[in-house]
Amino acid sequence: MIDPRRLGHVLMTEGLISEEQLEEALKANRETREPLLHALVRMGFLEEEPLAAFLAHQAGVATIAAVSPPPSARGFMAADLARRLRAVPLAATRQKVTLAVENPGDVDPAELRQALKLPPDAVVEMSVATVGQITAALLALYGAAAAAPANGVTKPGGDIAAVREGGE
Repeated sequence: MIDPRRLGHVLMTEGLISEEQLEEALKANRETREPLLHALVRMGFLEEEPLAAFLAHQAGVATIAAVSPPPSARGFMAADLARRLRAVPLAATRQKVTLAVENPGDVDPAELRQALKLPPDAVVEMSVATVGQITAALLALYGAAAAAPANGVTKPGGDIAAVREGGE
């Protein structure tokens, strides 16, 4: 997973937010454990669609216009994992899982394959959706507890480029 400070620096360097906005959102991240992206959107510093497009571009993946998981998706990924990753399973086989995610940098394909007990060569395909789309899809699929962001700061050391592994 990507360190919130690192993600914030990328957003600032690209001119999407100011240094002051980053500092204010990081303060909220530290104090409330609200994910940085959620804080930036809630505070009005970023709009959801441009943010999703930027994250998708950085990761080399597509955005998704609508997140409509099939009811069977609930059985593929546990609610706690979906909540922690802010990921919605859209399709899955033993060789490929397709997800809608808020931030591809928060999903480590190798860890996901292990958590889902998939073979090491299984493809993890991701598309980026907005914070609101992911929240609504998690709510529909798993209920209110899964729709709220997990309490906990993303662990440092991740990299947006890691999501390219296994992609098509």
